[in-house]
Amino acid sequence: MLKVNFMRTFESRQYIELVEKSNLKVLQDFMRDEKYIISTVDDFSNKNVIDLGAGHGRLKPFLEDKVNELHLVEINPEMYKQLEADIKLTHFSG
Repeated sequence: MLKVNFMRTFESRQYIELVEKSNLKVLQDFMRDEKYIISTVDDFSNKNVIDLGAGHGRLKPFLEDKVNELHLVEINPEMYKQLEADIKLTHFSG
């Protein structure tokens, strides 16, 4: 019987294990290409960027200091909690 996992219920650590630490070439190429595409844009400073499916914020470090506004959209409640905690930690700690 086919087992189906919906990423909407994944926690950050599950996503990291399944995708970011994967040895699958297609996933590694995709993540490399994302970072490359971001690096080719000369000037993001006047741009507003939306990261749809932001997950736990994997691309946030590559974008946050380069853009005018960064909008992170995530529907997975567990990923959202991690994303929100990271933003509070990095941007609102006193």
